[in-house]
Amino acid sequence: AWHIKPVVHNDMWTGPENFVVEANSTADYPITYKPLLMTTEGSKHDSTIFFPLPNGSGLLYQVRGEALPPVSAGTVKINAVAKKRHVELLDVSNWLNRPQRFHCAVEVAESDDSESKMSGAEFIDVAGMATRDYKLTFYCYKEGGTKAKVTFTNPETKEFLFYDVEVTTGPPEDQGTLVLECPVRQKATDRIIISNPLDEDVTFAVSSEDKHVFFPAEVVAKAKSMAHVEVTFRPILPVESETKLSIGSTQLGSFPYLLKLKGIPAGAEGRMSFVVPLGGSETQAFRFQHYANAKTDYACSFSSKGNNGFLCDASVTAHPAGQEGNQVEVNVTFEPTQIGETFRDTLVVTSPVGGEYICPVIGRCVPPKPQGPILLSGDSGTLSFKNVMTQEAKFSFSVDNPCFTVKQEETIAAKKTITVKISYKKSEGHPSTGKLIVSCAETPSTWVYYLNSK
Repeated sequence: AWHIKPVVHNDMWTGPENFVVEANSTADYPITYKPLLMTTEGSKHDSTIFFPLPNGSGLLYQVRGEALPPVSAGTVKINAVAKKRHVELLDVSNWLNRPQRFHCAVEVAESDDSESKMSGAEFIDVAGMATRDYKLTFYCYKEGGTKAKVTFTNPETKEFLFYDVEVTTGPPEDQGTLVLECPVRQKATDRIIISNPLDEDVTFAVSSEDKHVFFPAEVVAKAKSMAHVEVTFRPILPVESETKLSIGSTQLGSFPYLLKLKGIPAGAEGRMSFVVPLGGSETQAFRFQHYANAKTDYACSFSSKGNNGFLCDASVTAHPAGQEGNQVEVNVTFEPTQIGETFRDTLVVTSPVGGEYICPVIGRCVPPKPQGPILLSGDSGTLSFKNVMTQEAKFSFSVDNPCFTVKQEETIAAKKTITVKISYKKSEGHPSTGKLIVSCAETPSTWVYYLNSK
């Protein structure tokens, strides 16, 4: 057998260092062509392989190779997020045993976002037979796909390597968070600034699913400028929630924002004060704004069930409201049953749709004031008198002029009104005027009515 050590005269060609040919036989010698440079037009990579034989002779073969441009070093698939900078590392290998400087070029073949940007450093230096990471940066505004080619070329030798890059861009993440908190029926407002990097004006549409969040339907950002989006939250009911606000355009895609919303219970809606003489009453209107965009009935009551002399409508109806609300009125009456300074209660107006309104009410009851005159027509007349107390009571009626006569006593049920008949008989020496005095053992106060007979 022959044990041969072939000699290859070119680094681009390689083969086994030892080669064995059995006695009285032939053998194939494998030769590998691995070009480090491309061949130019009209030139080839030539080499020789010499096989020294044991008998002192040898065999010389000439080999020739042609090196075409390199194929892609690989397809890099990237999953990116819209409106977020993505950095991808590409391996740049130096196939020579000496340093090489490569010029880097990025060519975008196609993209669903015409404003997408892919870039990196202009040059990269790689030591001989080494590999370095090249930072490729990608940014786009909209969802979709992008295809590009990244080429690394030695300016001196024109040798190069390249990657095919395919980017799939998904929906953007939240661009920010707005925290809006306020009492119900009040407003909390914040602003979002949207930048327009383009050389043309851009119209942004604004949307949100929460009906208690208000904003302009659209805003326009001038070229190379900014737009402000004012966001207002006005809760109707106590609530704590999160929702999304989207600001989007055809050119720049969607800018989503997270809204953290909190509506806390409101305080009192002002105060109502009454000063009423015993036996009388006063009615005032409690006015409030209804903001819900649906018709609803509000139930009206007092926290003490009306035991302090306050009365109100059992319910009121509110119709669908716009952004500024509709005004609704509740009639509140104070009809005290005893003289005093500290009649207090709280009016509560509530609806599962429109929320709750509360208003403190304060009443003061003073002694009855004289009333009249009560004009009698001819020889008779009448007077309406009400038992304002919460229980049945006996009332006494008297006059200071004998020309006038009335029934001396009357038992009146609680909160009932009777008609008091008054008779008049002219008498010489007595005037045609007088006073009717009403008293009750349940109260030290008296009611005085002036009488006059025409």
